[in-house]
Amino acid sequence: KERIDELFQEHAARLKRANLTSAEAGMREISKAMQVCACGNMFRHNEARCSKCSAKRPDAETGSAGGEGKGPRKPDDELFHRQVQAMKRRDQALVKLQKQQKEQIFSNCACGHPFEANFANRCRKCGAKRLEVFEDAPPAGGEEHVSADRCPAEAAAQHAATLVNTTVALRCGCTQEEAPTVGLRPLLEPLRAAMAVYKSAAQGSDRGGEGLALLRARPSQRLFMDGLLMDDTEAWQKQYEPDPIRQLEEDFNLLMSHAEAAHRVLLQAVGPRSRAAADWNPGERVEHPQVAKTALFAFNPGLKSRAAAQMKAFVKYAPAEGPRRFRHLLDLSRVAIVFNDCAALRAGLEQILDEFEVVDVRNRYAPGAVGLTGERHVEVLVVVKEGLPVPHVCEIRLEELAFFQAHEEAAANIQRVCKGFAKMYERSGAHPGAIEYLARSALRAPAEGHNIRIFRRHLARAFGSCAAAWRRVFGG
Repeated sequence: KERIDELFQEHAARLKRANLTSAEAGMREISKAMQVCACGNMFRHNEARCSKCSAKRPDAETGSAGGEGKGPRKPDDELFHRQVQAMKRRDQALVKLQKQQKEQIFSNCACGHPFEANFANRCRKCGAKRLEVFEDAPPAGGEEHVSADRCPAEAAAQHAATLVNTTVALRCGCTQEEAPTVGLRPLLEPLRAAMAVYKSAAQGSDRGGEGLALLRARPSQRLFMDGLLMDDTEAWQKQYEPDPIRQLEEDFNLLMSHAEAAHRVLLQAVGPRSRAAADWNPGERVEHPQVAKTALFAFNPGLKSRAAAQMKAFVKYAPAEGPRRFRHLLDLSRVAIVFNDCAALRAGLEQILDEFEVVDVRNRYAPGAVGLTGERHVEVLVVVKEGLPVPHVCEIRLEELAFFQAHEEAAANIQRVCKGFAKMYERSGAHPGAIEYLARSALRAPAEGHNIRIFRRHLARAFGSCAAAWRRVFGG
């Protein structure tokens, strides 16, 4: 650059002495001396035209192509040409070296965010570990290194496994850095197989056309303003606080007896009129349910077992509610209704809203509400009162046939993954059943939004943890 400036100044003085007032003539004279086109591109050796704008070389105007009419170069021009070419080669080598270093340091996480050099062992956006930092994984740079660009299925399974491991570790009192990684790599294969099953079901669901688009656009709903069923988005904009939804009984034995009676009422309301609820056994399908005319069949999964109910209450609600944790169990009595496609599911949902007293609608088809495994469904909480001493909240699950079959097909792999996490944390002293339930709920839960994740990190950075921030602001 200094050499170019000197040449410009030198030729400008020469033009001034020659009294060249025309700017075009001055540029042509400078270009001729510097071997640079008026567009700024450098002429190559023996090149009669500019490779960028195809303009003729000034010293080749009277000669032929190929540089035949070009006279010998002056020593200063030859030196300048070699210096420019050397600078170009050096710049190209530097750019190539920087690109290679960037490819070695930066590799994309499954969430799409690149791993940074200062945070090479974890994703700065979602906190997921890189595969090569697993203790039993190959070293970085090996042929088996997995990144989101090379194998999306493997990267997605790694991302899901890391998020579940972080969730379990934080619940067990460990930090992300203290989370065990031995035994995590063998869980990637069954997790990838389960996610592949749900992905295949999602591909079949995506062909639903207009019904899928309308179902995705439908917001979730729950009770606001003392019993008014409103869309979540509308209530949030108006800053309404949602009404609590819980059972009226707090005693576990009494709650289970009420759930058994409510389950019979629910089956009678959902199943066909020609069939009694007592004839509908757990695990059995019933065609032509009366509550949804567009459904293929209804499925009775049976009453939630006592062990599963106690484990859910212990893991999810015991830390905050203690002995009153059982009143938050809203899926003791449940039934599934299966549809052929999204359009039929949406029509069935509208019928259920007309037939039952609905208190909550969770749409897992909405963007950002799909679970880590890719499972989609719609959960509806209804209140059953007929013939019961107290009202009871039950769950109706609406799903497509593809996801119903995928759920049954992936159940074995999901169970294997959950048991693997329980084995990883057996030395921590945590209950194996609690670890299994926590891992399963983390896989089914939707991924946390980026804004909420950043907000939590700011709270933790300012107060030490989200719990400490809550106690500081609200007390308790």
